[in-house]
Amino acid sequence: MRSSIEKKNSRSFWILLLGAWGVPVGCGIILLGLHDATPGVIGKTPRTWPADTRIPLDRTLPTLIVFAHPKCPCLAASLEELDRIAAKTHGELRIIVMLYRPRSSADSWTRTAHRRRAAAIPGVDVRIDPDGIEARRFGAATSGHVALFNRNGSRLYFGGITASRGHSGDNPGCDAVVKAALDGGIAETFQPVFGCPIYDESATADLASADRVVHHQGTR
Repeated sequence: MRSSIEKKNSRSFWILLLGAWGVPVGCGIILLGLHDATPGVIGKTPRTWPADTRIPLDRTLPTLIVFAHPKCPCLAASLEELDRIAAKTHGELRIIVMLYRPRSSADSWTRTAHRRRAAAIPGVDVRIDPDGIEARRFGAATSGHVALFNRNGSRLYFGGITASRGHSGDNPGCDAVVKAALDGGIAETFQPVFGCPIYDESATADLASADRVVHHQGTR
């Protein structure tokens, strides 16, 4: 028969063991939740269509641009919401997805499941954004940043279209885009952008020099 002291010591051992296991697990869950709820950096999208952009502005429909990193795991949720936006606007919205690509990388660098998913959404035009040149022009620093303009080039909405990082579902940003696109009014709702950084400031050229290189390559 085990003595009461041995039983007490055994219970204490298991309590300590469970505590040692539970604390890091609990902390991990908390940190994961904080990560999901932490928005990315967001720049200032200009109030009017940038004069130096090479993205075409549709003069008959509102234009929605989605700036994204093709390898961002959080992008799947934004693309799900984009699919819903396309379905709810019934062809009354021009949608362009700009995928970041380092200037030194081949086009294959962007050939990910996200690119295929974006291209599969009806009416979506997928384009490549070397070094994030266009993302910078529109103040987009985080993957999933969207910018909506009317046919005259006035900004209607900018921000995110998901409620948290990597989670799709009803959210104010998505609703604001649909309403503004159909009604033509400036959205009163702003939604933070949840995603990964689009570009690395320390690893990319400045906007002017990168733009000159892309322009030179495009005129060959």
